[in-house]
Amino acid sequence: MPIPSREHRRRWRASGQSLVEFALVVPVMLILLLTALDLGRLMYSQITVTNAAKEGALVASQGGTFQANQNCSDTNTIMCGVLTEAKGGFVEVDKTKVSVAPALCVKDAMYPSGGVPPNVSVTVKTPFKVITPIIGDFLGSSVILTGVADAQCLVVPKVTFPSIPAPTAAFTASPTSGDAPLTVSFNGSGSSSPGATITNYSWSFGTSSALPTASKTYSSPGSFTVTLTVTDSRGQTDTSPPMTIAANSPACPTVTVDFADKKNDKTVPHQVTLTGSVSPTTGTWSWTWTIGTDTRTGQIIDYAFPSKATFPVTLTAKNGTCSYAVTKPVNAP
Repeated sequence: MPIPSREHRRRWRASGQSLVEFALVVPVMLILLLTALDLGRLMYSQITVTNAAKEGALVASQGGTFQANQNCSDTNTIMCGVLTEAKGGFVEVDKTKVSVAPALCVKDAMYPSGGVPPNVSVTVKTPFKVITPIIGDFLGSSVILTGVADAQCLVVPKVTFPSIPAPTAAFTASPTSGDAPLTVSFNGSGSSSPGATITNYSWSFGTSSALPTASKTYSSPGSFTVTLTVTDSRGQTDTSPPMTIAANSPACPTVTVDFADKKNDKTVPHQVTLTGSVSPTTGTWSWTWTIGTDTRTGQIIDYAFPSKATFPVTLTAKNGTCSYAVTKPVNAP
C-alpha cells in the first residue's frame, strides 16, 4: 500500500476541520433561522390582532351591535368585524376575549348639545405560542397579544332646516247679515301659501272642495260662526279667524186681519160661511180658525155651530214668521 504524500495528508486534515466546523455552525444557524421565523410570526400575529381591533372599532363607530362571548350574527356585528379580519392568521381570536368600552355608539344619533361625539374602544386579546427557546426565555412560552383601537362615533350632525312658511287662510262673505232665509256667498281666494299652492278649502259648515268659493243658505234665524281651513301642496294647514253670519227674523209688515160671516143657504142648521182677509194682500198666507176647542184651516170655511147663539171666533193668519189674529163674535142662525 502506497504511503500518502504530505500534500494529501494536509488536504485530508483541512477537509475534516471544515466538516467539524460545519457541524458546529449548522445548529446555531437553524436556531437563528427559527428565531427569525418566530419573530416574524409574532409580529404578523400582533398586526392581525391590531387590525381585528381596528375593524371592530370601525363597525362600532357606525352604530354596530355587540354581544359579549357570542358568535357573529346580525345582532353582533362588531364581533363579525373582529373575527372576519382575524381569519387566516397565525392566531385564532377567541370571542371571549373581545370587549367594547365604554358604551356602544347610537346609530344615526345627533350631535350632543356639547358638540363633540363620543369615542368607542374595542380590545382584542389572543394567546401566541412561541416555538423557539430563545424568544421563550425572554417572553415565556405563551404570549398574550393585545390589540386596542379607538374610533369616534359616526353621528349625524343636527341640521336646522329653514322654516317653511305656513299657509294663511282668509275669506270674505256676502252678505254677512240679513233676514232669514239668508243665502251667503263665501270666497276663500284671499288665502295664500308662499312657495306652494292651496289644494283644499274646507268650510266649517261642511263643504270641502278644491275651489275657493262656496255658498250656504241659512233658513232659520240665528247667529252662525264660519271658519275656513286651507291645506297646501306640502300638507300644511291653517284655519282662518271666525266670522259671524247673522240671519235675522224678518220684520213683520203691518197687516189687518178680518173675516166676515155669512149665513149659509144650505139647509144645515146653524151653519155659517166664514171668510178671512188681510190688507194688504201681498205674500202667501195660511189660515187657522179657532172656535171653542175646535180648529179648522183654510181662508174660507163652512162651520155648523151647535145651536143658535153667539160664539167667539178667532182667525189667525200667518205669513212666514209673521202671525196675526183677530177675534170676533159670530151669530149662529
